[in-house]
Amino acid sequence: MSKTDELLNLALKVQSLRGKFTDVNDKINTCSDRIATLDAEMKTWGFFTPQRKELSQQVTTLKNELAELKKEEALLNKEISKLPSIDKIKKQLADNGLEMPVVEVESEPVEEASVTEQAERQTPNTPTKKSPDFIIKAAEAEARSINEAKQKYKHFKSAKVGDFVKFGNYYQSNKQEKEEIEWKILAKKSKRLLLLTKYAIDCKPYNKTDKPTTWADSTIRKWLNDEFLKENFTIGEEKLIDLATVNADKNSNYATSPGFKTKDKVFMLSIVEVKKHMGRKGLDCKPTAYTKDLGAYVDEDNGNCWWWLRTPGEKPTDAAYVGVDGEIRYPGDTIYIGSGSVRPVLWIDLTKLD
Repeated sequence: MSKTDELLNLALKVQSLRGKFTDVNDKINTCSDRIATLDAEMKTWGFFTPQRKELSQQVTTLKNELAELKKEEALLNKEISKLPSIDKIKKQLADNGLEMPVVEVESEPVEEASVTEQAERQTPNTPTKKSPDFIIKAAEAEARSINEAKQKYKHFKSAKVGDFVKFGNYYQSNKQEKEEIEWKILAKKSKRLLLLTKYAIDCKPYNKTDKPTTWADSTIRKWLNDEFLKENFTIGEEKLIDLATVNADKNSNYATSPGFKTKDKVFMLSIVEVKKHMGRKGLDCKPTAYTKDLGAYVDEDNGNCWWWLRTPGEKPTDAAYVGVDGEIRYPGDTIYIGSGSVRPVLWIDLTKLD
């Protein structure tokens, strides 16, 4: 084979691979959009409704397809990286008096049909670009969830500090069925309510590794604002939760760095906030049955658990907590210990109920 033929074949191969890569990338984006939209619609239904179950199955199917597409994308990218760039090939072709050939990427054959007919044949299990009808449906579902939340929680506007309210759902009696979460109102100001779970509702380490960590970098913060937030509140409920500025409060007994302030929808109290809203003693807390099953430490005498605060402890690998006797432990405990309980905190924006 002549040098000219080799260059032309190389050009064709690079063009073909790049075309396939673009096609796969488009499918990934479409699939990701579809998953995000279905996730949003899923939140508008109750946790154990047939509609939510069906949507969940669709999301699982799409996620599996997305994983396969990403594998294909990675393989194509690896193969492309071994070949010369388009510009380099163009230059070599030009030096030999040739132009870059045009390649059409092969695609799966489809029946000839109008755009409308093709759209009508699309099913929820086929990752396609959002149609106007689907966008309208998702918007209507979101609006319905928001209106339902406004009606369900309108009594929050007249609630007082010290009252207990129910908001969101989480595992409590067992790990099979979620129940409404009970919260205590710690503060009411600037048309906002500060809520703390009445019980310790989960058991997790502050951080999954033993490296020095602050609240901003902790895995417990990531879990609270990702999995916990997204899976246990409807769209309407999540809209009511304010994105709050969470201060990097220092530990008054130690010089350990608290890191920097963050913006969170869900967080844990600091020592400063516990003192301000709850006092210094009588902070004891009972865990739910679900929390016990996860391995939370529970005192045999009083049935209390100890629960994490976000304030750093004596060392960068420690975090403060409230002990089973209801008192603040300033030195803290090792951040990756797995027997500490979690009491989430959040601000409700009452203006969203208008």
